[in-house]
Amino acid sequence: MRTSSQKNLTIQQYLKFCCHPLIRITSGRMRTINRVFIISSIFIHVAAFSNNFLEEQRNYIKCRTVLSASVNSNEPSYSISETTRPVIKNWESWWHEMLHTANINKERNRKKLLTIYGTKKDYIVGTIIRCAARSYRGDASTPSSVAYTTRKDNMPQISVSTSGVIGDYNHYRTVALSSTHDRAVSILTDDVHKILNNMIQPGDLGENILVSGVAYDFFKVGSRYSIRNDSGGRSFNQEVILEITEAIVPCMNLCKLSSINNMDIVPEARVSRCQSFLEKLAMDDGIRGWYAKVIGSGTIYLGDKIELALA
Repeated sequence: MRTSSQKNLTIQQYLKFCCHPLIRITSGRMRTINRVFIISSIFIHVAAFSNNFLEEQRNYIKCRTVLSASVNSNEPSYSISETTRPVIKNWESWWHEMLHTANINKERNRKKLLTIYGTKKDYIVGTIIRCAARSYRGDASTPSSVAYTTRKDNMPQISVSTSGVIGDYNHYRTVALSSTHDRAVSILTDDVHKILNNMIQPGDLGENILVSGVAYDFFKVGSRYSIRNDSGGRSFNQEVILEITEAIVPCMNLCKLSSINNMDIVPEARVSRCQSFLEKLAMDDGIRGWYAKVIGSGTIYLGDKIELALA
C-alpha cells in the first residue's frame, strides 16, 4: 500500500501532466465548450482518484483496528477500574510479563498445587452444580462502563447451540472475535475457589457451567465431553457434547469484581490485590477456566453429569 505522501505526490504529478496541456490549449483560441469539457474531465478523474485513496485509507484503518483487537488470542482487557488506572502506569506490559512468567513456571506450579490440594485424577465424572448466563444490557455490557461485571447470573438450566449459550452475551467474543463458535461455552471447576482462597464467589469469573467432583485439569484441549442426565429423562439425541478449544486467559476486567476492587482500601492496595489475583489465575491452564465449542446442542441442567465422551 502506498503511503499518504506517495499518494499526494501521485496526485500532484497527475495534475501537472493533465493541467499543463490544458494551459497550453486554453491559451489558444479554443472554443468555450471544449475548455469546459476538458476541465470537467480532469476534475472527474481527480475526484475518482481521491475517492479511491480515501477508500484505501478507510480500509487500512479498519484493518488496523481489527488486527489490534484480534492479533493476540491472549487478549488483554482494554479497560480497568478508573480508580486503579493511574496507579498501574504500564499495566499491559506487566500483564504480558506476568503471563510469560506463569507459562515458564506452569510445571512447577502444577506440582505445587498437587502437593497442597491433592488430586482428583481418579474422578472421571463431574457434576454440574451451577448454570449461568448474562444477557446483553447495553452500556453495562461494555468493559468501559462502571456498571460492567464479569459475573453471570444463576440459572436453573441453560440451552446451548453452536452459536453459544442462549441469552448470554460476552462483549469481547461478540465484538472482537465475531461471535466465534470456539468460545461458545465457558467452564470452571469448583476446586478453583479453594486455590484462590475463596477470593471470589461462584459466577464471578463468568463461567456458564460450574463443575464439581473433578480437578481444574480434568479438561483437555481437543477432547470432547458429554453432558447427560442420570435420571434418564433425556434421550441420547439430546445429549450435549462440548469440545474444549482453549484454556481461558485471565484479563484485567476481572479486577472490577467488588471482592477485588474493594473501594474501602487505597488504590495501591487494590492494585496489589488485583495483581496477586491474576497471578494465581495464571498459575496453570484451567484455573481461569476453559472455553468450549458445542458439538451437540441441547439443554444443561443442575445435577447433570459430565464425562469424557467416547470416541
